[in-house]
Amino acid sequence: MLGHVHFAKALLAHKKGFGHGGRTSFHLVSTNGYVEIVRESLQSNPLACLVHDEDGRTTLHLAMMKGRINIVIELVKVRLEAAEHRLSHGETALHLGVKHNRLETLKVLVEMVTDGDLVNAQDDEGNTILHLAAANKQIETVKYLLQRSEVNVNTMNINGFSALDIVEHFPKDFKVIELRELLVHVGALRAITFFASRTHQAVVDNTNEKNSTIEVDIISIAPPPGEAVPPPSFSGEIRKQKEDKHKKWIMEKLNSLMIIAAVIATMAYQTSLSPPGGLWNDDQKYQSGTIYYYAGTSIMAANNPEASPFFWTCNTVSFLAFLSTIFLLIEWPALGEE
Repeated sequence: MLGHVHFAKALLAHKKGFGHGGRTSFHLVSTNGYVEIVRESLQSNPLACLVHDEDGRTTLHLAMMKGRINIVIELVKVRLEAAEHRLSHGETALHLGVKHNRLETLKVLVEMVTDGDLVNAQDDEGNTILHLAAANKQIETVKYLLQRSEVNVNTMNINGFSALDIVEHFPKDFKVIELRELLVHVGALRAITFFASRTHQAVVDNTNEKNSTIEVDIISIAPPPGEAVPPPSFSGEIRKQKEDKHKKWIMEKLNSLMIIAAVIATMAYQTSLSPPGGLWNDDQKYQSGTIYYYAGTSIMAANNPEASPFFWTCNTVSFLAFLSTIFLLIEWPALGEE
């Protein structure tokens, strides 16, 4: 269909039937990102963007899943209500954008709809797009959503979780701590006490370019009645992790330097035992019997007497310098503690 807009338009006008998966031809061109064909088709039939396939997905849903920004713009411009269409589990196009990690496409749709209710819409599990972004540890997506004034950071899902509660139940790592700080900074809250009731598995279809899927296990906890309070700041933990990371980096560099120093010192020592050109194996005598080079004397010293002293000076300095470096690196941890 590339470059044949009029032909494709005529084909779409005559081919009204459904293809594989209950998708129309308009679904296919929207999924594949043919902007001109989509634009022409919407001019003749604006309602085409509301038709759904057998899975309940409209062209906007498919465009969000594929990250087709230009298609999303065309569809929403014609029919703004297309953004409100939900799937069987109550998911909106925004939910799909987060699940498939399409941040740029998500930004476009959020800014076009400018509807706080849609941005805070909950699926059948009560999860908003902020819940999903937190569950998938999508730091950039969470940052963007927290910048939007219409986003409610304390919305609870049916299991009594806010976005902060989800983050709290992840094993601690650098991403989790950063997410906590982001949420706390904007006033995110969680309950004082939680009681474990049952285990609920939230499967997050975080399909990326490689079609990989991430599953996130979340413990379902029902909060008792009472007021929520913000958790303590994790600035100290972030600082400690950064310091530990810096110390680890220094130790790795010191270990590398130790290896380099040991190799060079070994080479200098070996060169002193076996200098370039080797050593005389036997005494070198004149015909008269007088010895002018004894066995074990450097051949280089005999053949190049001017360069030999310079070589031995450099070799000795290198050996002593890197030997001193090794001794210093051995004592470095003790010096650092003091």
